[in-house]
Amino acid sequence: MNKQLLKIWSEIESKLLAFIKKRINNSEDAEDILQDVYLKLHQNISLLKNEEKFISWIYQITRNTINDCYKKCYKIKLEELEDNQKFLFEEETNLNEEILKYLKDFINKMPKNDKEIIFLFEFENLSHKEISEKLNISENLSKVRLNRAKAKLKRELEKCCTFEYDKYGNILEYKNKKTN
Repeated sequence: MNKQLLKIWSEIESKLLAFIKKRINNSEDAEDILQDVYLKLHQNISLLKNEEKFISWIYQITRNTINDCYKKCYKIKLEELEDNQKFLFEEETNLNEEILKYLKDFINKMPKNDKEIIFLFEFENLSHKEISEKLNISENLSKVRLNRAKAKLKRELEKCCTFEYDKYGNILEYKNKKTN
């Protein structure tokens, strides 16, 4: 199984790194997470019961490792703050998951080419090279189509709602323009 793991790892490594970099802004942290994922795969390969679910298992380990990094790497510890500084920490909840449900509905109403390119890139995490091969188009055309489709999607969303974002681009609040 180790040879097979190495073969699959070499095929998926760049996709995983792109997947991680979409969620982590720091390239060094992304590389560290990728190494942690490989280590966890190697240590826990015996726990995999269904080899057909190997790729989804890898992505689940990757998501969990990213979450662990957020908890460890980016957490500000109150004990480390100087006593003379006063900070107000509010737990901000974002509405990204809630909006994602509606976003998929908006995407499904888009023209076929726009819908297809967004799903391949954003939800299947394919690179522009992979998309170009799958759709038999150039990589540049893949990039252009994706940018146009995202611009159309953004216009449709802005027609529908107003959004309030935090500094990381998370949606904190939204209002339907039709009910205002």
